[in-house]
Amino acid sequence: MPQSDIPFLLRPIARLGDRTIYVLRDLGRMGVFLMFGVAGVFKHPFRFREVVKQLGFIGAGSMAVIFFTAISSGMVLGLQGYYSLHKFGAEGMLGSAVSLTLIMELGPV
Repeated sequence: MPQSDIPFLLRPIARLGDRTIYVLRDLGRMGVFLMFGVAGVFKHPFRFREVVKQLGFIGAGSMAVIFFTAISSGMVLGLQGYYSLHKFGAEGMLGSAVSLTLIMELGPV
């Protein structure tokens, strides 16, 4: 219905309804995309060697990014951590704190 046909007081409700329909339509499209993706995993012929080759390529290619991210994050964490731990005389815990933080934060990457 055109916006001019809707009474003034009901226009915010109409906009809310339009946005709700838009969100639900997009969620449905994402669901269909997910189903096609999951179904594609089980589609024959399954090329196991190609999958392993691609996993190796992606894993080896991302090592440089992970390395530089870990180095830069570690330096920042070291500086910030030393300043914070120095106040309490716990500078000896810096290495453990930095390594634990990097493993927890960069582990999913």
